[in-house]
Amino acid sequence: MLTLKDSRDNYYSYSGKTSDIVRYIALAGFPVIWALRSTSSTSIIPSEYKLFALLLVLTMLFDLFQYISGTICWGVFNRRKEEEVRHNEKELFVAPSGINWAANIFFWFKVAILIAAYASLVYVIGLGYLFSAREAKYDFTSAMVQERQVSLYYNTSTGELYPLLPSGFQPHTCVWTVWGDHGSQLKITTDRSFISNSSDPEIKSNGFLPPMVPIYVTCIDWENRTYQGKIGDY
Repeated sequence: MLTLKDSRDNYYSYSGKTSDIVRYIALAGFPVIWALRSTSSTSIIPSEYKLFALLLVLTMLFDLFQYISGTICWGVFNRRKEEEVRHNEKELFVAPSGINWAANIFFWFKVAILIAAYASLVYVIGLGYLFSAREAKYDFTSAMVQERQVSLYYNTSTGELYPLLPSGFQPHTCVWTVWGDHGSQLKITTDRSFISNSSDPEIKSNGFLPPMVPIYVTCIDWENRTYQGKIGDY
């Protein structure tokens, strides 16, 4: 069985612990902002975390207001009772029913604001991951869109095989795949957009030019634009 005092003591115990936890979690939010802050950001608090930071500050302020209001209400009540009972420490009296209303309001507000703060943080993080996924998908789609098919041309006078690329194309890497007899495969990587017997000994030693077997090329420029081409048949 419980008495009213036992019930009140349990309430004070749990509300006190709740205040301690709220205060700790609110303070812990500021290192979280610093940890999530981009290294390239020049602002102490990035704009996407300003609402989170504001709600943390409000949580701490409402925590302070809770104890200030409680101190004022109980201080004023105690002073009046001291005058009424003439400092008789054994005199019994009843406190007004609403003496803790202000403190209780601030208590529940700070709990609600803290929950809202971390809800806003989860929302921002989730939104960031969503945008990152969309950007990754867009980059992949853009790369696919930028892939172009081109024709390969063999210049009999120079002995060079090259794709007919747009003017101004600056190759970063070209990968040549040559399918020889019996399905054998030769891969050559160059930083130029042509191959020839004089510049590529493997091509000359295997007699791949003029093109008598399928030759494929994939060229990528410095802007990640991709061009592919093919020449020759079995």
